Amino acid sequence: GRVNHLTFSKNNSYAVTFKQFINFITQRMDQHWVPIHTWCAPCYNRYDFFLDLATFKDDLRYIYKQAGIAESHEDTTKNNSTRKAGPKLQVWDYFKELPRRLLKRVHAIYRMDFKLFGYEI
Repeated sequence: GRVNHLTFSKNNSYAVTFKQFINFITQRMDQHWVPIHTWCAPCYNRYDFFLDLATFKDDLRYIYKQAGIAESHEDTTKNNSTRKAGPKLQVWDYFKELPRRLLKRVHAIYRMDFKLFGYEI
């Protein structure tokens, strides 16, 4: 079965820092970390909707309305995690700790995704 990352990390000291993760994805790309635009070709397909996790509830409500579906009674945005949430960190709190050369590599790889989905780096 799958190993629970948090349990595995705590017990075996294999915790990965954000910098180590970014180094990994910029040096050895695999299917889990390829840029989104290479998978879904948003410029070549006629998608009916794009969802943004930042506005997920509103986007989902809009889709239900457009499709003529009564809103689901299940809260699709509920986090079922049993872990207690730590301090809320912004993405930039992680990125600002990275060396400039590493930021440039991330930007080179994900440039089109940032542009397509409205992110700035």
